[in-house]
Amino acid sequence: MLFAQTYLEPEAGGEGMDQCIEFTKPGSAPFDISLAPSPVEPAQIPSGTVVGEIQYSRYPIFNANDPKEDNQLFSLVDWLHIDTKKRILRDQILFAPGDVYEPRVVEESARILREADYLYDARIWPYQLCGNRVDMEVVTREVWTLYAGGSLSRSGGNDKTSLYVTDANFLGRGETLSVEYKSTTDRDGWQLGYIDNSVVGSRHRLELFYADNSDGSQTDVVVERPFYSLNSHNAWGVAYHDVEREDDLFERGEEVATFQTYKQSARAYWGLSNGWVDGKTQRWWLGVNTQLEEYEPLSGDFSASGIPQNREVNYPFISTEKIHESFIKVNNLNQMHRIEDFNLGVTWSALLGVADKSFGSDEDRLVLDLYYRDAWMLSDHTLMQLESSINGFWRYDEDISDEVQVALSWRYYNGVYKKHGTYFAADARYARNLPGSEQILVGSDERLRGYPSRYQEGDRSVVFTAEHRYYTDWHILRIFRVGAAAFLDVGRAWETGDRNDGATGWLSDAGFGLRIASSRAQSKSILHIDIAFPFNRPDDVDRYQVVVEAKTSF
Repeated sequence: MLFAQTYLEPEAGGEGMDQCIEFTKPGSAPFDISLAPSPVEPAQIPSGTVVGEIQYSRYPIFNANDPKEDNQLFSLVDWLHIDTKKRILRDQILFAPGDVYEPRVVEESARILREADYLYDARIWPYQLCGNRVDMEVVTREVWTLYAGGSLSRSGGNDKTSLYVTDANFLGRGETLSVEYKSTTDRDGWQLGYIDNSVVGSRHRLELFYADNSDGSQTDVVVERPFYSLNSHNAWGVAYHDVEREDDLFERGEEVATFQTYKQSARAYWGLSNGWVDGKTQRWWLGVNTQLEEYEPLSGDFSASGIPQNREVNYPFISTEKIHESFIKVNNLNQMHRIEDFNLGVTWSALLGVADKSFGSDEDRLVLDLYYRDAWMLSDHTLMQLESSINGFWRYDEDISDEVQVALSWRYYNGVYKKHGTYFAADARYARNLPGSEQILVGSDERLRGYPSRYQEGDRSVVFTAEHRYYTDWHILRIFRVGAAAFLDVGRAWETGDRNDGATGWLSDAGFGLRIASSRAQSKSILHIDIAFPFNRPDDVDRYQVVVEAKTSF
């Protein structure tokens, strides 16, 4: 069976092939390309060297050279799978034949490919140097992307089911097409989705979504040319969102009121940047945003929280973002046995908008959105991350802050690159003058796994988690990676004059669980199967909770 399919991107200029230094042969990298060292250090390529030929080596889903994977079933899967087309890979990378060779650009191109759901891994390296020309190889590994089936999860006593057909690499074109039926505690219905991140080989992006639910519908349309790299110099986009649904208010995990929600919003923006300069990228946006929200009570008791107020908020805005590039490759962090690109550099952003009545807003407001993130590698195996955000409105005529939300999260990983380690997380949230439809809730859905979903509510919350994680070598059927965790959760949600009744005070639980991730599928999600035992247990809480859900990290 063919191990790797190799394609050639012709060189620019057609220089002779004499006096060539071959670092490696295209298609000779091991199947697990994440473990393969680069055949040459970037410093060995002379300054001013230009890119010559670009070869594309695409590895299949299973390794036919491994006796444990060389069987008829896996061969059939590889035969049925439509590999990513070469032009899709070519459209994603940031260099072409004739460009000056820049190691940073090559590495960023590899990161872009690794972010794609339709690839398991990607590496890019020089394979040959001929005079002032360097020939490059793009090595990728395919994953299965076509799914038809269903899922069932349970969290906090609530069941969620779905039936779906989805392909994250439709016909090998890098497009996502999905049809799904979902049934949750809140609603059930059909939804259709389509995403193309490289329309007709360009840097333009199209996203379409429509849902027909039991309590309403939703329509989303996004057309944009985003900042696709750290050295991008301009961007633009338009987006439209329309949703009608029924929302609920909760106390102690029980629904106490239902109201009708209608939201319609649109946004248009234009962005400008000087690109990548000395390891940093700063971007600026100018745009306009319109937002209409209408609410109608349907049933239940609104005396505690009250129904949200109708509002219309229209505003021009200016926004900026700064990214410090300091990427490292890690594994056994948020994924299992899979390379992750993690930025240790500072990232921050700020947005300011003016929603004045002269623009059609129902109140004069300033719109504020701030974000900050930083991370540190404290030792060879220890990593820490801090993230914070503040957003909300200030009604300047009345000197009143409105719908302010503050979030702070801290993560600490001890055991990076190892097969086991400890993980700590702390999250704090605070809200001021938050409408009832946006309650701060804690329960099994919010990492307090020993309690029902949405068990406590308030205008502030704190949740702390400690885990000991195991990234085992267990590879079931050569398809599923298995991990395990033992955990402790502590937290609460509350407010002045707490009305959580008997559910007041701190909640805590401990438990253990399995983590299952596919090594051959497009999804980067991990199935969590947890059993949690609450320590302080009111009468309406079971002796243990079984939580089964998919998450984007370990």
